Amino acid sequence: MKRRVLTAIRSLFDSAKHAILTRSIEWYRTDSDLILGFCGKKGSWGVYRYWLNQSDTWEFCHAGTKEWDRYHQKVYWQGRADPIKFNELKNKVPPIPRKLPPKAIHDVVHLPEKEAPLPLTSVTNKLLERINACPGGRLPAFVVLMEDRYETVFGDGCYRDFESAFFEDSSAQSHIKNDFKPHEFIEFHIRKVHLVASENGVVLDTKGAKISPFDHFWLQQICDDLAAKIV
Repeated sequence: MKRRVLTAIRSLFDSAKHAILTRSIEWYRTDSDLILGFCGKKGSWGVYRYWLNQSDTWEFCHAGTKEWDRYHQKVYWQGRADPIKFNELKNKVPPIPRKLPPKAIHDVVHLPEKEAPLPLTSVTNKLLERINACPGGRLPAFVVLMEDRYETVFGDGCYRDFESAFFEDSSAQSHIKNDFKPHEFIEFHIRKVHLVASENGVVLDTKGAKISPFDHFWLQQICDDLAAKIV
């Protein structure tokens, strides 16, 4: 009898805690019937997503991922979603997971500084030699990012995607100046990062690089592009 009472109390406590959790999330609905639930202050922990009449379960995009970035801009920058109360979704969506944040259950792109070391087998020997030959085993790399300003202002938001990587800043600048025609809406950005090799693999050091939340590139892209430039 005592065990049943304790179980009932625990169940009521969990239900109350779950109700509080649900109310603490900022809920929005887009014109495409996408339900977004931002956890933490303006989604600082991440965002739930669910398509009405399409999804089978909630998905969670962790803060700092490209998909989180897309939804965050849509709601808080562009205002392209309407705020709603969770009780408006009654019988339309399944309960959200009780643990926050849940494990991500779909592929996401992480910002560079969150990447795990790249296995040495994923990097060419010539690039590894170049890294190890640098003072302190730190190879500077200049990453060129391309931004479509039209999309930034009028479209889905600001995205600065990987275009190429170079060993010198002058080469990156020359590439932008000589290999692209001036375009009203295309803007380029350069980020100086460092590649560091150890027995655990190659890591990307972005300290001092002033990485923006809108920058999207990862280590394998940089290594592959640099390796292709080694004669």
